[in-house]
Amino acid sequence: MTASGPPPLVSVGLPVYNGGRYLGEAIESVLSQTFTEFELVICDNASTDETMEICRSYVSSDRRVRYARSRVNVGVNRNYNRVARMSRGRYFKWMAADDRLRPDFLARCVTALGDDPRAVLVTPEFCDIDEHGVVAGSYPYDLDLTATSPVERFAHLMCTSQGQRLLYGLMRRDMLLKTRLLTDFYGSDRPLLSKIVLRGRVVVLPGVAWESREHPGRSPHMLTSPSWRGRRPARDGLVHLKIAAVVLDGIARSPVSGRERIMCVRRLISCIFARRERFASAVAAEVRDVVQAPHRGRDRRGDRLGR
Repeated sequence: MTASGPPPLVSVGLPVYNGGRYLGEAIESVLSQTFTEFELVICDNASTDETMEICRSYVSSDRRVRYARSRVNVGVNRNYNRVARMSRGRYFKWMAADDRLRPDFLARCVTALGDDPRAVLVTPEFCDIDEHGVVAGSYPYDLDLTATSPVERFAHLMCTSQGQRLLYGLMRRDMLLKTRLLTDFYGSDRPLLSKIVLRGRVVVLPGVAWESREHPGRSPHMLTSPSWRGRRPARDGLVHLKIAAVVLDGIARSPVSGRERIMCVRRLISCIFARRERFASAVAAEVRDVVQAPHRGRDRRGDRLGR
């Protein structure tokens, strides 16, 4: 896939694996945006369904669509990283292959980022839809990441379980690439978001402008099914400890002062201590999984972040 012409203002990155069932709807919702200065970059993670044919049909009909296909499945997080690195726009948005955008999503986000130089990520609110596209409910983000202080933003994020879907907003691409993107384990979306809030404000725009699809093939459902658990790799063990380690590394590499780094570490320790029983129980369970099944193979399937 070779890009031609000057870079657009916005890049929408769509990583996909066997997403044929909903992929057409997702692509159409991007191409139907009222804001038109964008490219749609699709990275196909060695799909075995009709994904390739669907993508190629859009490449031939719309010059804004770029398509690349991996010969082997590289895993969901690496595919997400790949589509971000291949993008060229000043602003970047991840797009799940089973979600839908409403027509004004990009226009609203571009305006908001342009109006607020301190903001690094903006997103409208979302609603859930079922496998048939019927709205199942809307849920406002239950956290505030707009504080001037990076320490306060970090503390708000770390002391709540909310926020992962914020990564489907529109963000400044140069900022995103400085975070080193997603690490290679399930649950690394939260450490990535912690790195983002240390670099600027995250702004939620009022009103629903995108739809998150809940369906049986979505990765969180697959991860909790008996068949998936039976194949869960040992490398995905100790997730809570890995998350803590990546968050600490993000603090060390963030563009904040030494004093603010120390304050962030203290806030992180405070949040872990407040949930110490739950944290200790989760780590103990993960240690048992690793000890009992140290040689399980790695399953790289999936087409979206665990959210």
